[in-house]
Amino acid sequence: MELTTIEKERYARQIVLADIGLEGQLKLKQSKLYVIGAGGLGSSLLLYLAASGCGEIIIIDGDHVQLNNLQRQIIFNQNDIGVNKAEVAKAKLLALNEQIKVTAFPQFITAENINTVLQENSLIADCSDNFKTRYLINDYAVANNCAFVSAAVYKHQLQFGVYNFPYHENKRSATFRCAFPEQNIEDIQDTCAQTGVIGVVPGIAGVFMANEIIKIITHSKSVQYNKLMLLDLHLLELKHININRKVGI
Repeated sequence: MELTTIEKERYARQIVLADIGLEGQLKLKQSKLYVIGAGGLGSSLLLYLAASGCGEIIIIDGDHVQLNNLQRQIIFNQNDIGVNKAEVAKAKLLALNEQIKVTAFPQFITAENINTVLQENSLIADCSDNFKTRYLINDYAVANNCAFVSAAVYKHQLQFGVYNFPYHENKRSATFRCAFPEQNIEDIQDTCAQTGVIGVVPGIAGVFMANEIIKIITHSKSVQYNKLMLLDLHLLELKHININRKVGI
């Protein structure tokens, strides 16, 4: 597989970067990514990854566009209200970049379908909005050797991390459960509907996720694994919390 003349022109501003180049752009073209959730996080992540030339994107979301989504879920517009988010997002990505492959899976990920929808040794973007789904994704990823990037938002704040990343031979980085033990989640608020959120916060979180995913695909040495990153956009404060891999999770 090689880059076409059109692809070289389209991605010229990336290819000129020393840490991407033709080789990195070809890795993006050959990549396959599962995106779980096409809401606030998924909107910006999907647009930037499609624009960057991520070769195959599978979008998984059983939700339908609502009016109150439009404040932050920028991939949608008023004409999309009532339509499945995965299907709408697929159309928008192909309109942006017809050279990539996009598949829509218009269902929520569940314990019953996760083994048939996802694939082992794959790369996953967790853009879900609840802890039950995040734990489900985490446990699948650990059992099936998948690296995944996950983020969450709360009011003016966002947090994100790279989990189960193969950073050295047979060693993998900390998991989501290492950062958020299940017994501690009762004190953590969940979903934008309960807590509220400024529209730009999930958009920025999705961009952070896309940036790490591009680095993972292109084999960058600066992937931010074993860390939980917290950004307060109200105070413009960024914190890094180191996470250690715990035995058994």
